[in-house]
Amino acid sequence: MKNCIFVLFALPLLAQFGSPANLAGTTQSSIISSIAFDEFGNVFAVWPQQSATSGSTINIVASVYSGVTWSTPVVLISSNKNSYPNISAMSGYAIAVWAQATTANVQGIFSSSFSSGSWSSGASTVIDSVTTVSNAYSQPKVAINVTNSGVFGVAVWTYNTGVNTQIQASTYTSLEGWDNPTTISSTSTAINAFAPQIQIYKNNTAVATWSQTSGSSGYIQYSIYNPTTGLWTPSAAIPNQ
Repeated sequence: MKNCIFVLFALPLLAQFGSPANLAGTTQSSIISSIAFDEFGNVFAVWPQQSATSGSTINIVASVYSGVTWSTPVVLISSNKNSYPNISAMSGYAIAVWAQATTANVQGIFSSSFSSGSWSSGASTVIDSVTTVSNAYSQPKVAINVTNSGVFGVAVWTYNTGVNTQIQASTYTSLEGWDNPTTISSTSTAINAFAPQIQIYKNNTAVATWSQTSGSSGYIQYSIYNPTTGLWTPSAAIPNQ
């Protein structure tokens, strides 16, 4: 039996869950899915799935539920190693992000966007990449906001410099795409940051949080993105109780 991706819908009028639906099929293993809803009732799911033609290739696959049934899964990218998918949705739009390592040892954070009923065509967008450090990228998270000006998004992830781990961030607009990544955590080699999270306010102000360790001490840090200046505040600790 292969690992599969199942989904359950809550039925509030009956106070119970419906029957599980298998999105990924049973021929290839699938794990670690991410799911997002929008206010119109659309549901977006992404997951890594073993390729049907090469057991060493892990694809990123997506499916959309529009109120009637799930769409046929779409391969967003096929590469040597894809992992940690995450997705955010609003007003019929969605952005998925994931970490990737190709056969050429290019490590990176990649993305694909959904609008007008389909995923972005062609090669997925590279937000950032390096060739010098193995397993350099992990744990990407994304959030989006849709206004009259278009789609605004923020992605955050853990970046391994080879000495320590840091949190990086990139912002997105539907007109300009992704900007150059910014390191928003401490760059001190004595500090390791990981497990980032991101949320966006209605005015496109964003707040990122993450865990951070220094020696035997651990704490939660945060940084705030100002959409007017386009800058992140210096990282600061959330006080412990």
